[in-house]
Amino acid sequence: MKKIWSLNFSPDGKYFATASTDNTIKIWDSQGRFLKNFIRSYRWSFKC
Repeated sequence: MKKIWSLNFSPDGKYFATASTDNTIKIWDSQGRFLKNFIRSYRWSFKC
């Protein structure tokens, strides 16, 4: 499991995004706590 660098909530609180040391951003549903989408980069790191 990779460490989370950053976490941020959407303005309406329905979703949150995490940026991890594996160069991914994951978009989560905050009520059901399930993964909605993810973005992977092989070159750059991300921050939410």
